[in-house]
Amino acid sequence: MKNSFIYVSKLISEGLKVEFDKDGYKVNNVHGTLMVETRREKNLYLLNINVQKENANVAKFSKGTTL
Repeated sequence: MKNSFIYVSKLISEGLKVEFDKDGYKVNNVHGTLMVETRREKNLYLLNINVQKENANVAKFSKGTTL
């Protein structure tokens, strides 16, 4: 089982808002948009992260290149 820690002070210093309650916690961005919502089990706040891989295609044009 992999475990990771989130540093709340780092989130706050980046301008995010972190709110804890009896059920879990929420992280909102600077615009107030919900970014993460977690649940609480016993004394741990669990965060399920699904990482999606994004791909980008890049084209390089040199001087004199036409489409």
